[in-house]
Formats: sequence, C-alpha cells, structure tokens
Amino acid sequence: MSYPQITLGGVEIGVQAGPSEQTVERIGGSSVVRMSGGAGVKMSHWGRAAGSVSGSGLLPAGLDGLDYGGPLELRLTKPRSLEQSSPEFTLDTAWRPDRQPWACARVDGRWQPCACVTSGQEVEVTPVLGADRYMVLWMPMYQVLLDEPATGMGQSHNWTFSWEEA
Repeated sequence: MSYPQITLGGVEIGVQAGPSEQTVERIGGSSVVRMSGGAGVKMSHWGRAAGSVSGSGLLPAGLDGLDYGGPLELRLTKPRSLEQSSPEFTLDTAWRPDRQPWACARVDGRWQPCACVTSGQEVEVTPVLGADRYMVLWMPMYQVLLDEPATGMGQSHNWTFSWEEA
C-alpha cells in the first residue's frame, strides 16, 4: 500500500520535493462580546479553515503551471480527528477519496484499531466490547484560494504556500 501524497490542483507533490510541514487552523467569523454584567459570550457567524504547507527536497514541488486565479483542490496528509463516547460521527470536512477514514476504540485506556463504515460525511464505528471512547481520523480535502507558492534554492529546493478555504 502506498501512502497518499499532498496534492494541489491535481498535482501530486512527490517525495522528492521533500517531507512537508502542514498546518491547519480555523479562521474568521467569531468574536467575544460582553454582556451588561461583564460575562463573555462568543458570537460566531462563519468559520473556514486556513493553513500552510512547506517543504524542502531534491526537486521542486512542480506547482508553477497551476492557475491560481480561482479555487484549487487541496488534499492534505495531516489527519484530522474527532473523539467521543458515541461510535457515530459527522466529519466537519470532506475526506480524500483515495484514503478512507479510519477508526480506533479505547479499551482499558489503550487505543486499538477498529472497523468503520462511511456514508457521505457520516462515519459509524463498529462498537467494540469494553470501549469507553471512539476516535475517527481522516485526511481532509479542501477547495482553497492561494497565491503562487514562494520558492527558493540553496542546498535543496524550498517551497511554501499559505491557503484559505474558499
């Protein structure tokens, strides 16, 4: 089994472009407001993901020919995860079609792999005898907006880009 690679706009960033550093964070749409008694309340209107991807390797990343004028599909390899006591999950992002979500169950304080089935964004973990917690992991896929990656070359080819969910 081969491990999936990061892809941007259908271009796979191969292993020769170097190991990647990936970050993901939630952006925008929320602020804390104060009530008349001073209590804070978080107001949320919208939320999207943003992040960065960078690497350094023997070859460039191969992203120079992409059209950065509109959204591009970004497939990451940094897993997202949800943990809860129930074996039924709803994923908050799309998952890569080339890598199914996977699951673990915690039994006696130790995590062990277990089976799960998907239907759209819904994931149902097969219950495990004695499990008190379940976790689902997946490699996310986003439609993103970004500028052309910054590149450099010294001892190796360096590349980096920041993105925001469209």
